[in-house]
Amino acid sequence: DSNKPVLERITRELEKLPLRGLVVSNPGGIQWAREHFAGMPLILDYPFNLMNDFSIEFLAQEQVQGVTLSPELSFKEIAQLCIPPTVEVEGIIHGALPLMISEHCVLGGVVGGRTEEEPCSAPCNKQSFRLRDRKNYSFPVETDQFCRMHIFNSQDLCLIEHLPSFRELGYHRLRIEARRERADYVRKVTGIYRQALDRLAAGLETGWEEKRQVLEKLSPFGLTKGHYFRGV
Repeated sequence: DSNKPVLERITRELEKLPLRGLVVSNPGGIQWAREHFAGMPLILDYPFNLMNDFSIEFLAQEQVQGVTLSPELSFKEIAQLCIPPTVEVEGIIHGALPLMISEHCVLGGVVGGRTEEEPCSAPCNKQSFRLRDRKNYSFPVETDQFCRMHIFNSQDLCLIEHLPSFRELGYHRLRIEARRERADYVRKVTGIYRQALDRLAAGLETGWEEKRQVLEKLSPFGLTKGHYFRGV
């Protein structure tokens, strides 16, 4: 209920735009879209955690246009899915993925001085924070407008050398997750992937290592291939 005023404001702003579709991340989002944007094409985001035929078939019956498959699926598991021809498939190929979302904000409680009597001093607006584990990996920690805490993977996902695999699996769209990033970073990364896709379309399947090395320089904490090979 506390999120309703923000959602109502967003709805009013969206109604002014020439939308071609909406991305929703939970069942409540589907219901909201049906109520306020009847007939609008819907694409389900990866927080839906779509991992099997049954969930995808159910959503196809709900007239969902596209799905973003869970990044926890391996290539082997993706190849075994039976996806209806009416459903477009999107996959995440690069970027920072969240590991956990918590309603309890540790930053507010530990650093921001929030108590039942005192409001949070909003330290998240003044500096960046990272969580370091026992293996010395450093995980970015951020908060959203609802004061939920998001912990992201210590390394950015990068699958540029495996673009041919996504093509073979029949993906309709490939996605770079860069909502947290600066405009200059987004420009450079999308440019590199655009060049790689153009080369792939022209039948040139070389030069992946060179492009990965450029991407490594843009990600000082390293790159990972996620679960696409080892699974969960």
